[in-house]
Amino acid sequence: MKKLLPYLALLTLVVTLCIGLGQKSLAIMPANNTIPFDADRWNISLAPGGESRFESYLGQDSLYLRGGFATLKGETFQEGTLEYDVAFSNSRGFVGAIFRAADLQNHERFFMRPQQSGSIDSVQYTPVFHDIQSWKLYYGEGFNGSYTFNFDQWMHVKLAIAGESAEVYVDDMTTPLYVIPHLKRPVADGMLGVFALNPERVAGHFSNFSYSTTKPTLTFVEQTLDLLDAAPSGLITTWEMSSLIPEMSLDSLTELDDFDQSNLTTTLIETDEIGVANISAYVTPTPEANTVLLQVNLNADRPQRQALEFGYSDFVKVYFNGKILYQGDNSFQSRNELHLGTIGFYETLYLPLKVGNNKLSVALSASPQGTAGWGMVARLDNSQDLEISPGVL
Repeated sequence: MKKLLPYLALLTLVVTLCIGLGQKSLAIMPANNTIPFDADRWNISLAPGGESRFESYLGQDSLYLRGGFATLKGETFQEGTLEYDVAFSNSRGFVGAIFRAADLQNHERFFMRPQQSGSIDSVQYTPVFHDIQSWKLYYGEGFNGSYTFNFDQWMHVKLAIAGESAEVYVDDMTTPLYVIPHLKRPVADGMLGVFALNPERVAGHFSNFSYSTTKPTLTFVEQTLDLLDAAPSGLITTWEMSSLIPEMSLDSLTELDDFDQSNLTTTLIETDEIGVANISAYVTPTPEANTVLLQVNLNADRPQRQALEFGYSDFVKVYFNGKILYQGDNSFQSRNELHLGTIGFYETLYLPLKVGNNKLSVALSASPQGTAGWGMVARLDNSQDLEISPGVL
């Protein structure tokens, strides 16, 4: 027995070291939480007519969801990876995930459009402010991507999120489908979950939901930042925004001086890095008041004409030095059934500037029937010849 004691001591030391190393290894492993779909772990919020159930589907435990959201109970998420399996049929709808959610009306949203399978916008990112999506303002490279769906089969989705950027993976976990260089909501802790919008649209099945709170390295985002960060020159990046007014209060007015602005309050707003003024981030339209006035001063040292390139959603009236120059409707399907109403520098007005101060005023209205983006973008062709400052109502 005495002869065995040295060996027993050595064995104890080895076991102790192994346990210690194992504990150290566990401490540096990323936290990867796989969450089963059951009533104890998920809050289900359904629209009228919506439905949900926990069931086996295609050989996996799953959540069936139509017309509602499912959010994790007692969990928050800011950075890391979010993964899940999803399946849906070939029908119209919107199925996806939310993260950094302050609530169901304010969050970051990623979704799939089954009806757009294989098109350039079959998958989409949008921020949501005050229950208003903004995909009409954020459309194209860096916001949506193309994927051909495998209907009625499991597809695997991974969202890798760090700071204000994200990478989107679908089935191929090696190369992202596309990257999102600039998420539009503040970087903050929030709820996370899944959804299938509208009880009259397609249902989604969700399975194998997991997340990690370890900040990922977004290699593919870093490779594309220089390309996507090339903002156009001449952006108008600051506006003076009025309080809400009824759209009809400007009906038939060709002179802005005929509109009483004395009771309006104003807020100075900044656009994002690509020049988008997202109005829904500041105020919520109502059926009675769905319009704001945006104003900016253009100070010129000589008479000149300046090209104003702009895009808007949903309705606009443009006044220059108090007189109306333009009125337009860019609401969803306003021009034909395929018209999305996304924004870009698609419209051009030539502004006749006089010496001294000139005021550009824009009445921007959200559709009373609901909108997927309330905002605008604008740039001046030769802004270096002007002094630009927010307009005072």
